[in-house]
Amino acid sequence: MNNRNKAVFQLTTLTLIHFAVDMLGGVIPGILPVLLKEYGFSIAAGSFLVTAYIFTGNAVQVPAGLTRKKSTKPLLIQIGLLMSGIILFAGFIPKSGSPYLWLVICSFLVGIGGAIAHPESLRCVCAIDDREIPPAVATSVFVTAGFFGYNCGPLFAGILVEKWGLPGLNFIWLLIIPLIYMLVKSQVRMADGTGSSKGKSGLIEGKYHFTFWQLFWCSACINTACSIVQGLLPTYLRDCGFSLTFAGFSALLFGIGAGLGALYTGSVLMKRFVAINCIGTELVFGVPMLLCYLLLAPLGAWAAVLNFIAGSLIGAGFPQLVVLARTAPNGPPLGVRMGLIVGGTWSFAGIALWFSGILADHLSLRAALLTAPGYLAMTLVLFWLFSRKR
Repeated sequence: MNNRNKAVFQLTTLTLIHFAVDMLGGVIPGILPVLLKEYGFSIAAGSFLVTAYIFTGNAVQVPAGLTRKKSTKPLLIQIGLLMSGIILFAGFIPKSGSPYLWLVICSFLVGIGGAIAHPESLRCVCAIDDREIPPAVATSVFVTAGFFGYNCGPLFAGILVEKWGLPGLNFIWLLIIPLIYMLVKSQVRMADGTGSSKGKSGLIEGKYHFTFWQLFWCSACINTACSIVQGLLPTYLRDCGFSLTFAGFSALLFGIGAGLGALYTGSVLMKRFVAINCIGTELVFGVPMLLCYLLLAPLGAWAAVLNFIAGSLIGAGFPQLVVLARTAPNGPPLGVRMGLIVGGTWSFAGIALWFSGILADHLSLRAALLTAPGYLAMTLVLFWLFSRKR
C-alpha cells in the first residue's frame, strides 16, 4: 500500500469510527419520543438523558486529552466505541423498579465512551501525512462525519424501533465490530500530544488572527444551537403528528446539509476567502433560514427542505473553527485543545439543551426550539466584537 492509499484508508477508518461513535449518541434523542410515551417521563426529564450524554461525552474529553500524551498507539478509541454501544441495550431495561435511573446511567456511560474516543481520534487525524491529505480537508471530513453520524442516529433508531421495537437497536452492532478490525488494520498512530500543533491551518485567515479561546466561545454558541435542534426536533415533529421515521429523517437532513456545507466550505470557499468571513456570511443567512423552518415545520413535510438548507449554512462553520483552533495562539497543548474545542464546547451546549427542555415543559417545544437561532445570532455578535478588538 503506497503512502496515498494508506493515508486515505486511515482517514476513512477514523471517519467511520467517528460517525459510529456519534451516531450511537444520536440514538438517544431518536428513541426519546418512545421513552416519553412508554415511561411517562416529562420533556425536561427526557431532555436530561440527552444532556447527560452530551455533557459527559464532552466534559470528559478534556481530562481524556491529558491522558497518554506520549503514547502513539491508539487504545481508548476501541474501548470508547464499545462503551458507546451500551445504549443499544435500552430495550432490555425492565419497566419495573427504576427504569429512568438505568437510562440515565446508560446515557452517562455512552457519553464517557464517546469522550475517551474523541481526543485520540483527533490526534490520529493530526498524524496523517499532510503531504497526501491537507489538514483542513482531513479535519473537516473527520469532524463532519461525527456531526453527520449524530444526525443519522435518530433515523436509524426510528427505522429499527418502528419495525422491531427497542431491542431492534442491537442490529447496529453489525456496524461497530468491523470498525475495530479496520482500526487495527490501518496501523494508524497518534500525533504527539505534549505540545501545540505547529504549522499552518491550511485556511486563509486574513488580518483576523483569533485566539484559541475566542474560537472556543464562537464554537460553543454554534454547537448550542445545533444541540437544541438535534435534541428536541424529533420529539417536536412527533408531537406534530409525523412518524418517528420522518422525525429522524428530518434530523438527518440537518446533518446532511451540515456535512455537505462543511466539505464545500473547507475544500473550496476557504481556500479563496478569509475563513472567519465565510463562517460569518453563512450564519447571516443560516439564522433566518433555521427560524423559518422551525415556524413552518408543522405545516407539512415539505418544510424539511428548509432544514437541509439551514444545516448546510449553520453546520459548515464548526469544522473550520476546529481547524483554526489547531494552530490558534494562546491555547493549551494539542490533546487538551482538541478536547476543549470539540468536547468543552459541546458540554456547554448540553447544559443549554437541558434548560431548553425545562423551558419546553413550562411553555412549549416550539418556544424551546426557537432559542436555537438566538445562540447563532450571538455567534455573529462575538465575531464582530473579536474582529473589532483585533
